[in-house]
Formats: sequence, C-alpha cells, structure tokens
Amino acid sequence: MNPLIGKTQSASHIFLNQRYIHNVFERIICSLLTEWKERKKILKISLSLLILLVLSIASFSSGGKGNGILASTNGTMYGPELRISGDWIIDNETVVVTSEQPIYFVQSYHEQRKIIVKNGGVLKIIDSYIRSDFRFLLALYDTSKLIVENSNLKFQEGLNGAGIANMDNSVVEATNSQLDFVGIANGNGPISYTTVNLDNCIINQLELDLFDLKGVVIDGLSTGNIEDSTFSSEKFRMKLKNCVVKGEVTSWIGNAEVTFKNCKMGQISPDEGSVVNIENCTIREIAPRVSGYSGVISGLPQGNVSSFQLNLPATNGPSINVVNSTIENGWCFRYFSGCNIEFRNCYFSVLRPMWNNYASVYDSTVREVWLWWTSGEIHFENSPIGWIGKIMGPNDILLSGYITVEDKNWQSNRWVNNWGDTIIRREFFFSFPSGFGDCIIKNDEGTIVDQFVVGTAPIMKVLAFDKEQRNFKVSLNGILKETLELSSDANVAFGPNTYTIKATSGVGGSISPSGTVAVDCGTEQTFTIIPNTGYHIKDVKVDGVSVGAVSTYTFVSITSDHTISATFEKEITQTTIILQIGNSTFTVNSISNTLDSPPIIKNNRTFLPIRAIIEALGGTVGWDATEKRKVTVSLGSTTIELWIGKSIAKVNGVDIPIDSTNSKVVPEIINSRTMLPLRFVTENLGCDVQWDGTTQTITITYPKS
Repeated sequence: MNPLIGKTQSASHIFLNQRYIHNVFERIICSLLTEWKERKKILKISLSLLILLVLSIASFSSGGKGNGILASTNGTMYGPELRISGDWIIDNETVVVTSEQPIYFVQSYHEQRKIIVKNGGVLKIIDSYIRSDFRFLLALYDTSKLIVENSNLKFQEGLNGAGIANMDNSVVEATNSQLDFVGIANGNGPISYTTVNLDNCIINQLELDLFDLKGVVIDGLSTGNIEDSTFSSEKFRMKLKNCVVKGEVTSWIGNAEVTFKNCKMGQISPDEGSVVNIENCTIREIAPRVSGYSGVISGLPQGNVSSFQLNLPATNGPSINVVNSTIENGWCFRYFSGCNIEFRNCYFSVLRPMWNNYASVYDSTVREVWLWWTSGEIHFENSPIGWIGKIMGPNDILLSGYITVEDKNWQSNRWVNNWGDTIIRREFFFSFPSGFGDCIIKNDEGTIVDQFVVGTAPIMKVLAFDKEQRNFKVSLNGILKETLELSSDANVAFGPNTYTIKATSGVGGSISPSGTVAVDCGTEQTFTIIPNTGYHIKDVKVDGVSVGAVSTYTFVSITSDHTISATFEKEITQTTIILQIGNSTFTVNSISNTLDSPPIIKNNRTFLPIRAIIEALGGTVGWDATEKRKVTVSLGSTTIELWIGKSIAKVNGVDIPIDSTNSKVVPEIINSRTMLPLRFVTENLGCDVQWDGTTQTITITYPKS
C-alpha cells in the first residue's frame, strides 16, 4: 500500500509531486542570478525540463493513464494523480482526496482491488475524482462514512468507477457528483442501519440489497429523474433529491418481504425464503434463485402481466406475486444443486443451471442458456434456444430432446469465451426413410467417433462438443450428408434419393403446394402462385434469387434442396369525383356528397371550397389564420401551401405559379368560404382532371391511370 495513503495527510506529503514541479521554476529564476556562462548552460537544461513537462501534460490530457495535470469538464484543474496499487484500507482515520491529488486506482480484470473504510473511518472526496480501468468495490463497514462533493467517481466513458456498497451501520453523503454504482446494504447477509443521502447527483446504477427485512415497501423508485424521494425501513434510509439514474435500478432480495409499487427497474433477484410483490411496475427481468426443488413450474410470463404467482417452498425458492406490471425481457431463472424441475410454457431471458441438477423444458422460449460450473441434463421439447453463452467452466452437461440453437454462429467469441474445460453433450436422432445405410461420424481431424447402420427406426447418438471439437462430419454409404453443430436440428433424417423444397408465401396470396415438399432425385416439381382478391403477385424468389412476378415455377432435374417464396401487394384502386358548376352536390365513386358552397368559374378557372374533395381522396386540409391566411393541402407525399390573394404557391417547398398565364388566379374568400383553384391543386396532387364544357362538369380521377 502506498505509504502516503491511510491517514490524514500533511500538506508536505499530499503535494509532494507538485512541489517538484515548483522547483523547476525556482531553478530557472536562480539561473538568472549566476555568471553568464553558467547561466546559459543552466537555462538550456531548465528549458528542456519545461518542454518535457508540457509534453507530459498534453499527453495526459489526451487520455494517458499516468500521472499528469488534467483539466476537468467543469473547469477544475487537477493536480498529478496518486497511483494506488493493491487494496486501500482506511481504518479509524480520515483521508481527504482533493483536486490537488486525485486517485488512479490501479487494477486488472484478473486482479481487482477494493477500497475499504471501516471502524469509524472517513473518506472525503472533494472537487476531485477516483478512477480505475475496471469497476472497483468501495465498501463501508462499522460506522464509517463516505463524503463526496463536486466529484466524479464515474470519471469518463470507457473507464469505470467505484461500486459503493456493503454499507453496514455507515453513511454515504454525495452532492453535485457523478457516481458509478451505489448499493444499499450487504448482499452477503443482514445489515445494521444504513444511510444514503444523494443530492444533485448523476448515478449510473442504483442497487438495493434487501436481506432479513419484513414489510418493506418501495414506491416510485425509477430510472431517470428523481426530484425528491425517500425510501426507508427499520434498517436503511435512502434519500434522493434532484438526482438522475442513467442506467438501471436493481434489487437483490434474501429472506425478506418486499413490495415494489409504481417502479421502473432493471433486474429484481429474489433468493430463497423471499416474498416479493410487484404492483404496477415495469421490470426488465426477474431472476429468482432456486435450490433443491423438484416439481413443475409453468407459465412464467413476459410482457404485460395482469396477474401471476410463483409460490415455492421457502427452503427452495422465493414467492413472487406480479399484478398489472410489465416484465420486459422475461425470467433469468437460476437453479442450483439438487433441482429436478419441469418447466412448461415459460419465457426465459436466461436459463442458468449451476452445479449438478436436471430440468426439462416444454413449449417454452429460451433466449439464452448460461452454463456456470454445471453438470446434469436439460431436456428440451418444442423449445428452441436463442444462443448458448456466458460459459464458465468446467461444465459437463447433456442437452437432450428435439432442440435447435437458433444462432448458427454458436462457436463465435461469445460462446468460446470462458469455456474452460466445458463439454456439452448433445443428442441426435438418425434415420434412413427408405432402406438401410452405413453411417460414419468423424470429427474435425477426420477420426471416426462413431459408426452404425441406420434404417427406418431412429437411432439415438450422443456427441460431445468441446472447445477443440465443434462439429462432426456425417457420411452415409461413403457420401458426405451432414455437418453437425450444436445448432443442428436433433433429427437427422437421411434419404439418398429424396430432397426437399420449402415453399412459403406472404400476406395476400398462397403458393401450392406449400410447406416442405419432398421430391425424388431427378424429378420435377411445379408450384402455382395464387394472389387473393384485391392483390397481385409482387415477386417470386427461387433459392433467394428473384425470377419475377410469375404465376407458376417448375424445378426440373432436382438434385439438391431448394426454396421458393412468393410475395404479394395490394391492387391500386382509383377514386373518381364528379362536380358541376353551380351545384353543391358531387359524387365520389357514384356516391353523393355535398359541398359547403357550389363550384364557380372566375377568371376562367374553377374555384370551390376544396376540403371535401381532398378528404374524399384521403388527404388533409389545414388553415392557418395567423400566417397570412395560409391553406395547407396534403395527400400522399405531396404538400401544397397557398395563401389568400397570392398567385404563387409552394409544392413540397418549391415556389410554383398558380396560373402562369393569368396572375389574377389566386385563392379567395367568397361568402365566408375559402375558394381554391381546383385544377392547380388536384393536378399537383397527382390527379387527372377533365372538363366538359357542354354540361359544365369536372371529373377528377386519383391516381392517374
């Protein structure tokens, strides 16, 4: 531990590095008082030192992690950082960190350190910061205290700050500061009274670890802005005033009775013996912990939930009651040694077995499977897996049943990371629909791992995937037929003379035959594409390549699997409007309607109150009396702006004369009705306009033929 840390520091200690900088300038001044020859020599040395100092400052200001002088975003000039390696223990003493010497808390991913304040110790961080390359624990015990004023424990993007937690019988006070993580209580067991006061702070994550408490109600705790809220029980008090929670609010609950009301939170993690009520809340996911339980768990919901209860024996797991709430991602279900659980119709954001256990999953959604020091078996039926990740070994687990892993890139980095000595055993079912065949399975190195004869009855084989062995080549009668990965379908059906064509169609029509169609090798197969009434064929794709809007397609001399898909779109229908000069009645597709005022002819052009016409076409008309009496007409992607008395209009923002041959043709208000030139408006909206001088009728067709 650094000898300067761990007690209240004297000025001579805390400014040690900065005093060295002052001495550079003192030597420059002294050099001016010496002999010229000697003065010249010393001046050169001093200038060199100054240049090195400036380069050091510039380097650190641009993101370096060594000692330097850093200007903060609020204008504070920070002095050189004090680097601390190893745990920092503040035991029954007071330490003050100021802007003159902020802290760089050195640690690595594999060797993370912590700051511990205990036995009445006090850590004050005033106008300064503590930063690190990874989030570190700042734990308070035994009536200790943390005071943070105008400081940054988050520091900057890409670098993590303090995880303030485990505050047994201690106090945290922070004002005008940025905090990375603030946690109430001790996730490892019961707490003494804890106080947290945060005023005008930005918090990245807020956590409440609630253990051995009864009758606690958390009402209105949420991410975002918190103006003035207090949350308390007989063992803690948290007050937030003018604060912003940028990330999530999470909670870990053990052997406690807690009710959450009107909250917006991230993960809620109830342990064994807990009773948790969730009312009118939005929760990202619920993560129960279950041990030694054998039985059925069904209906774990996702999305909007009006009412749901999970009641487990207190020795095995929590009781959870959800009312009128939203569970956004589903359930991160953690089950431990001794479990033998049957899951039915559940929605898992994560299924996370740990240690030795068994589970069967039926008719469920499993977005992720995490394997942490797991052995045993998970049996899947009609429950596809999104992906397998977050592996921490060693693991040796059997995935049985008819399953698929949707992510074909299961062997990518997120699968390989933290693999350790993991082995995942996977069931496959081999069958040969017609006759028999010699099946040989080889690993990546070409070594035979299994060989057998298949016929009409499936044969079950277990293949073991590990870090080095990620796929298997399967040959039938000497011909390569399949490459099996963890993501492969469990049912491997061979047919040397049979192939499949998968036929699909979109909304608005059908394809016949549809689905997966089996065809014999060398034969042909014709598909017919049929649009529904009011639709037409938009496109047909064969093996992902467009063949146009064809109504039939024939595969000939078939020697491999294929796909064919058809898409459709609605037929475009026209609207026809007929009007007559001096007549308030008009028709829309032969159906009579009425205008506020009949069409008139003025300056050789037809004028009328246009709202009824535009709305019949599916458009809108707006009137703005404040902006020089403006009319806005919109239909589809076209917007027209006209002004009363002006001969220039705007069409999609471009100035256009209403009538280039007659500037007197302008919008007018006649008999309290806004009259617009019909032909200019409708033609610019994409309509066809026809005039019959004999009957003085106008026919408008939209869209144009």
